[in-house]
Amino acid sequence: MGLIGSFTLGVGGIGVANIMYIVVQERIGEIGIKRAVGAKRSNILFQFFMETLFIILIGSFFGFTIAFGIIQGLQFIPIKEFVGTPVLSLEVAIATISILAIVGFAAGLMPARKAANLDVVECLRQ
Repeated sequence: MGLIGSFTLGVGGIGVANIMYIVVQERIGEIGIKRAVGAKRSNILFQFFMETLFIILIGSFFGFTIAFGIIQGLQFIPIKEFVGTPVLSLEVAIATISILAIVGFAAGLMPARKAANLDVVECLRQ
């Protein structure tokens, strides 16, 4: 089950990276203006990287909240004899957060680096 969850997090990271690539493409003019008035590459990198982490934090918060709600709801269904009692394990939560952090870092870094490395003149032309 944990392997399936890891693959799900990986696919989610790819989805977030694609969304951030689209966001970078839509904001090319904004990036050009910011760079033209003195923003450093690190400022642009930080902006898009933090936006990605914010999206992932919100998604993971809702995911853990829904998972906790499902676990609490299953306590009232008489299935303990067949499948046992579902519990939110601390070890699984830590492993999930670790994988989510790695996937989030990778998903945010690639589009942010692309945005930071754009040429100012080319950005302003579009």
